[in-house]
Amino acid sequence: MRNQEEDIQRLKKDMYNVFGVQGGALLSKEHNLIKWNKHSLGEELFNEVYDEYYAWLVFNTTPEQIRIESQTKSLISMMESCYAYHTLSKDNYYIKKYKTILGIDLFNEVYDKEEKNLRENYMVGNDVHTDHEGVTYNSLIKLK
Repeated sequence: MRNQEEDIQRLKKDMYNVFGVQGGALLSKEHNLIKWNKHSLGEELFNEVYDEYYAWLVFNTTPEQIRIESQTKSLISMMESCYAYHTLSKDNYYIKKYKTILGIDLFNEVYDKEEKNLRENYMVGNDVHTDHEGVTYNSLIKLK
């Protein structure tokens, strides 16, 4: 069971995502992803947290910054998957789409930094899990 602080953090996370993904224009107390938080927080606390965090979002970030942050995290996650299966390259089908999404300069910066991180700090564990269909999976193992 979640506590009140976890419920507040969930509302903020939902607001952050809606603000970033939908350009801020659709962020409202009645947005489907947002309004369900009223049930766990109660109307008064919901309104207080929403109003305070909305002001913080508008003052401290932009939807574009959030979109770039989200896409950067997505690129890093995809790089981890590709690295685990020995297919990490800037020309990998799943990776190269981020050149367009992030722009070539930011793409190269993130890619180069994360590639170095993966090669220096992780090894690949091959076939560490087999599912009920007999498919095997690799995993990244953090080096000490």
